[in-house]
Amino acid sequence: MSRHPWTRALVVAAAIALIAAAVYALVASRSDDTQGKIAALEKQLKDQQLADAERDAKAKQVADEEARQRKAQEQARADEQKAQADSRAARTRGAAAAG
Repeated sequence: MSRHPWTRALVVAAAIALIAAAVYALVASRSDDTQGKIAALEKQLKDQQLADAERDAKAKQVADEEARQRKAQEQARADEQKAQADSRAARTRGAAAAG
């Protein structure tokens, strides 16, 4: 038997402490990797959302411009039709006055 009865218990305790420290270090490094991956995914999601917002804003701008152009064309047609109708009415009145 050993001269110091606590020697074996201390060696076992030290071995357990080393194993625990190694497991902790492994879990901590994996946690850091996981946090890094999460941060990268969050940045990617944010960048995608910004790109989507820019694309939506551009599409809205184009749609608004197209709507403005259509409205202007419709107004021009309506003005032209009114002018033609007024011209016909004036000719009709002029013919009626002459006749």
